[in-house]
Amino acid sequence: MPAGGDIPDANVNIKFKHKLCYVDFMNAWFLNNKSKKDKIILLGDLNIALLESDVWSSYQLRNVVSHMD
Repeated sequence: MPAGGDIPDANVNIKFKHKLCYVDFMNAWFLNNKSKKDKIILLGDLNIALLESDVWSSYQLRNVVSHMD
């Protein structure tokens, strides 16, 4: 997963735009390649923190773009 940089705006940050395009691409790939008999798992460092437990200090990262509230 590409890192998105510090500015969460695809109009001004090409890195963030690239990350969003990658997420869209992977979503479409999984939808087009899923099968009832085959199982597919995406592994790796996705650079997405959805839960407080996904980061070392959710309190200290509350105003950082890489952390989701």
